[in-house]
Formats: sequence, C-alpha cells, structure tokens
Amino acid sequence: MQVDRIIDVGTVDEPEFEVVILRHMKTGRDLWPNLSGCLGWLEHDEPEECTDEEQELIDSAVQSFRDWSDISGDIEFSRSSVRDAQRSITSILEELAEKGFALYSATKDDYPLTGGPSPILGTVAIFRITRADLTAPTSS
Repeated sequence: MQVDRIIDVGTVDEPEFEVVILRHMKTGRDLWPNLSGCLGWLEHDEPEECTDEEQELIDSAVQSFRDWSDISGDIEFSRSSVRDAQRSITSILEELAEKGFALYSATKDDYPLTGGPSPILGTVAIFRITRADLTAPTSS
C-alpha cells in the first residue's frame, strides 16, 4: 500500500497542447494587428532547401516585420503612419508571393516571456513562410 501511495503521488499529468490557427496574410492590413499587438516572437518557420537569394528575401522580410512591430507603439497614434506601414508590409508580401512564397501568421496570448515561478506573460507573434502552391485557384 505504501508503494502504491508513492507511485500515485509521483504521477505527472500530460502536458497540455494548444492549437494556434495560422491565417494566410496577403496584405499589410491583414498582418498589422499581429505586429502591433505583440511583445515577442516565436522562432519563425520557413521552407527547407532555400537558395541563397530566397534565404535573403525571407530573412529581410522577417526582419522588416520585427522592425515594424518594434516601432508600432510609436506610430499607432498616427493613422497615416499606420497606413504607410501597412503599404510597406503589403509590398514585402507581394515580393514574397512573386518568388513563390506565402506567409501565415497568428498571435499567441499569455505566452511566458520570462522564466521562473512568476513569469511575465504577453502576446507573441508566430510566422510560417511556405512555398505557395501556384497551381491552386486563387480567389479575389
């Protein structure tokens, strides 16, 4: 009986997994809420076996998204500045699409930004860049 009690006390619940639905981002207006509302970034996911040119394009795009996110709090007060940011992001997304890539993104709330027993929680952005299926029909 004592062994059974010890074993019962020592059991660990299975970790909980949460599914985050990523949306296809086609314009800066689609992506802006993810960029302006996040405090951090999860490591982005990208296709394997990219050429050097493709890798530079992806790296540049992700860095631009992070830069816009970093200054989003400073420009949110100006509607015209937000529109300029959205146009710039749309241009980046169009360049990715021209090279056969698509961006999917979402945010995750209450993500631990720091460790320890009382972590600071915040919203983080998630990016996934995939090769676009150019044979699939497009909708307008």
